[in-house]
Amino acid sequence: MNNLIGKNLTAGYGGVDIIKEINIEVNEGEIVVIVGPNGAGKSTAMKALLGMLKLSSGSVEYSNKEITTMLPQNRINLGLAFVPQTQNVFTGMTVEENLEMGGFLREDEIIDTISDVFDLQIILLHFDIFFLLK
Repeated sequence: MNNLIGKNLTAGYGGVDIIKEINIEVNEGEIVVIVGPNGAGKSTAMKALLGMLKLSSGSVEYSNKEITTMLPQNRINLGLAFVPQTQNVFTGMTVEENLEMGGFLREDEIIDTISDVFDLQIILLHFDIFFLLK
């Protein structure tokens, strides 16, 4: 089973630690959500976990393999990538075209994954509506 584990992750910017000794584990097939206010360290945690930010301390494993020092571009081949919440995606393209770009390096067929993402989007839209109504 594939899983991604971040152990005691500490990282930040300019010598200031934003996240301190956090732990996260995502198992194959799971959807994990990190929730918090602006500035809480959500994006910092993801960047640290995915190799886009150097760790002050801690380690990252994927499928029981140490990947802490693996470059982000090499993690893509494992299927690990970061999509920011801001408009840093291809804004002139459709959602489906953006997903196809994200799967460009995959050797298997991506159409099933894209279908799963659209199914998930429908579920997430229901959550957004639920939270807006509360």
